[in-house]
Amino acid sequence: MKKQLHLFTLFILSTIGLNAQTILFQENFESAPITSMVHSYDNSEIPTDNLTCGKSSIGTTAFFNSTDLDFKNAENSTVFLGINTHDPCGGIYSTDLKAENLDLSGVSQLYFQCRYFISTPKDWGPSTIEFKFTKGSTTHEITSEFTVEDAWTNMSVALPTSLIQEDVKMEIKLGGEGIAIDDIYLADEVITVDPVDNPSILFEEDFETFPLTSSFVHSYDGAEIPQNNLECGKASVGDATYFNSTNLDFLESENDSDYLGINTEEPCGGFYNTNVKVENVDLSGVSELFFQCRYFLTSPLDWGDTSLKVTFSKGTTTHVIESEFSVEDKWTNMSVALPAALIQEDVKIEIRLEGEGVAIDDIFVADEVIATDGEVLAIAENNIKNMKIYPNPTTNIINFETTDSNLEVYIYDIQGIFIKQENLKNQRILDFSMLTNGVYILKVKDSNSNVFVEKIIKN
Repeated sequence: MKKQLHLFTLFILSTIGLNAQTILFQENFESAPITSMVHSYDNSEIPTDNLTCGKSSIGTTAFFNSTDLDFKNAENSTVFLGINTHDPCGGIYSTDLKAENLDLSGVSQLYFQCRYFISTPKDWGPSTIEFKFTKGSTTHEITSEFTVEDAWTNMSVALPTSLIQEDVKMEIKLGGEGIAIDDIYLADEVITVDPVDNPSILFEEDFETFPLTSSFVHSYDGAEIPQNNLECGKASVGDATYFNSTNLDFLESENDSDYLGINTEEPCGGFYNTNVKVENVDLSGVSELFFQCRYFLTSPLDWGDTSLKVTFSKGTTTHVIESEFSVEDKWTNMSVALPAALIQEDVKIEIRLEGEGVAIDDIFVADEVIATDGEVLAIAENNIKNMKIYPNPTTNIINFETTDSNLEVYIYDIQGIFIKQENLKNQRILDFSMLTNGVYILKVKDSNSNVFVEKIIKN
């Protein structure tokens, strides 16, 4: 889905700014056999869930966790490379891996990054991770940077430019108990990655594709919801160009996509209200459940208050979301946990829109909150040529490398909630020091209304 931004996922690799990044090597251990890496001493393949003394394996925490170890599934539920004492064979565990003939040429700078896990010292002593890069007489080792214990940790380090060559060899040594590594990248800048599995999206509707046969229909007659065809007492789908009237402003700058709404563009006398529904939604197979959307409510106009209500029902189980829609006159992201009793098949979702100037967009039901951007942050719109934003991660400032001297910068949190706007006139530096550490989305507009979106980590 074009408007979906999963929290720290590999989605970022395929959508945000890859035209400005050169990934020279990557390994996330999701596909076996691992053709990019082999055991150093015999060139054998790295097995899946098949631990042998003195050799590494790939698997998830379900395989690697033992009575003495906890690889923190909540922090990394994907497949990773590791060794542990699940099948002890006496002595300290160690293994060596390698990837040869890596082409690291063609870039001006070089970064190594990964996620790693080191458990606190156990029976056999401390655990260690060592990476070694070699090309001829050039050697560079990374070992002291792996310092955090008992947590999955992201790390990145600049490599010397002398390694920007063809036919480079990378060797990995893992030693100890309870040690693992994942998401290895060599690139010309730091890549934002997420080791966590994509969330299970059980239902989604962004109102971009017609007809909406697979989702919502009008509740009272089962009719399809039209596009740009407002009838009294019925909802329609459109954007601000259609819905805005002399009395209403749906703030296109905050949401320029299509959405579901009603307004008074063609008043028919009386109070506007409409119900839409989708039936037989399968919400089973997950352990928890969240509803989220973007919505717009105008402040009261001629006909009274505006309201939204979303009802989930299955048999005698009913859950109503109404009071949570409380912000007026701006597009607002909201999310709410649903009761576990709704984790079933054949659930009905019904939405009631009431009043003037009410709209809803980007509806998700999933097992975790999805970061969405309501088209304002549509990643596919990255069309400022040769734009670069650095450093990333940053501590205090962000630099913008572009030919345009006038930029509008919009800062959002990872949930897509707007934080602030900065206008950069004849400068290309943004002060990031006022923000707390975390992950942010920057939307940049140039003087020609071209858009570039980037995910930024503040440390």
